[in-house]
Amino acid sequence: MITKIQIDNFEGINAPVELDFISKSRNRSNNPSVAEIEKGIYANKVIGIVGGNASGKTSILNAINLVRKLITSPIYKYDIESKMAELEKIKSNSKEELKRLYNIIDEIQQYNTSIDISKIQNAGRIKEPTMIMIELFIEDEKPNMTGFYTYEISIDGINKNIKNEKLSYRKKYKSKNNVITEVSDAKEGQVYYISRYYKNIKSSISENNPDFEEDYMHISSFVEHYFEDSAIIVNDGRSKEKTLSYSEWYEKDSGIIRRLAKIIDNKIKDVVVDKNHKEKQIKFILQDGSKIGRSELSTGTDRFLYNMMHIDNVISECGFILIDEIEQNLSNAVVKLIIELFEKKANKSQIIFTTLRPEIFDMADENERKLFKQDEIYILDNEQGETKLDKLSDLKIDNKNIKKDASVANLYKNNKIQVHPNELEVNEYIEEYNKRLSKASR
Repeated sequence: MITKIQIDNFEGINAPVELDFISKSRNRSNNPSVAEIEKGIYANKVIGIVGGNASGKTSILNAINLVRKLITSPIYKYDIESKMAELEKIKSNSKEELKRLYNIIDEIQQYNTSIDISKIQNAGRIKEPTMIMIELFIEDEKPNMTGFYTYEISIDGINKNIKNEKLSYRKKYKSKNNVITEVSDAKEGQVYYISRYYKNIKSSISENNPDFEEDYMHISSFVEHYFEDSAIIVNDGRSKEKTLSYSEWYEKDSGIIRRLAKIIDNKIKDVVVDKNHKEKQIKFILQDGSKIGRSELSTGTDRFLYNMMHIDNVISECGFILIDEIEQNLSNAVVKLIIELFEKKANKSQIIFTTLRPEIFDMADENERKLFKQDEIYILDNEQGETKLDKLSDLKIDNKNIKKDASVANLYKNNKIQVHPNELEVNEYIEEYNKRLSKASR
C-alpha cells in the first residue's frame, strides 16, 4: 500500500505537493475503508483526487508510473528526435553510410525498451530537477522484509541524469529509516541496476559489503511489489507497463468474467473461449445467440471489464491500482461497485483514482453510510498558475472545518471549493456567445 507521495516540478505540477494516506480518522478499527498495517496504524484503501482539466491529476499518476519505469528499465541516452532527423539525412548506400544507418537504427530501437526522461520537468521550471518520493508499506512473505520502503529520486531531465536516488527501509512506522542503497550523479538508477544485474555483481560487492545479500532482498521485494503486484490505468483505458489478457483472466476464474460481463451489459448471456484459433480468444455470447469479440464490445463495457481484470489481480496480490478519470465511459453505479470492492473485500489492497466528478464522493452504501472519509478526498487545483493540493479534511471554509456530512458536489456547485472552469465563467461565456450570435444575425 502507498502511504505517502511527494512530487515537485513534474509535468503539470509546478509546486511541491504531498499526499499522506495514513488515516487520521476516529473509529478506524470499525471502518471498512482502512487497513491496519501495524498495530494502531491504519492506511486508507480508497483515495480519490478531484480537479478540473489541466489541474495536474494525470501528472500525479504519471509520476508514480515513472518510478515503476526507473526501477525496471534503463534510461534512454539519446535525443530521439535528433536520431530520427539523422536517419532521414542518409541517402547514400556506401559502406560507411550503411554502418551509420545500422547504428542509428539500433539507438532508436533502444527507445522502446528504455525511459525517456528528457521532458519530465514542468515547462516553467525546465532547468530545475524533478523530485519524487514514494513510501510503501509492503507485507512480504518473509517477515524480516515486511515494513515501510521509501524511494526518493531527483532527476535532471535535460542532461538525462539522476542527481540522487535513495531507497530506505524501516520496520515500524515511527522507526528511523535505514538506507539500503543510494547513488548520486548517475546515468542509471541503482535500484534498477542491482535488481537487474545482481547475479553478475554479487561476488565483487559482497566482499566489501557483507549486508549486500539482505540489501538485495529488500530491493527485490520493493521492485516486485511496486511493479508486479500493481497497475496503473491511464485515461485512454489502457494499463501502463502491466499486460494482462482476457483469456488469462478467463482461465484464472471464468466465473468472475462471466458475472461481470452480465452486470455491465444485459445483452451478454455468456462468455466462452473460442477454440477455432491457435491463440485463445474470448467470445461474448449475446441473448440472441450471436457471438462477438472484445473489439465489438461497447467502449464502456470493455473499459469496465479491463479495469476489473486489473483490479482482480491487484486484490489477489494485495497491491495497489491507480486509475485516471475512473468515471470515463462508466456510470456512477459501476464506479460505486469498484469502490465498494476495495472497501468490503480487499484487505491490504488499495485504489487511488482521479476524477472530474465531485458527486462520486457523496456516494453511500446500503446503510446510507458515506463511502468516503474526508481524509480520503484530495482537491487539486492550479490556482493562479500554481499547483495546489489539499486534503478535504484539512480545508477550512469561512474559517470553519467542513462538516463531516457535507456534500462535496454542493461545495463545488456553491464555489466553496475552487473548481475550474466554475459555473460563473461558463455562464459569462454563454452570455457573450449569445450576444455575438445576435449581432451576426442583424
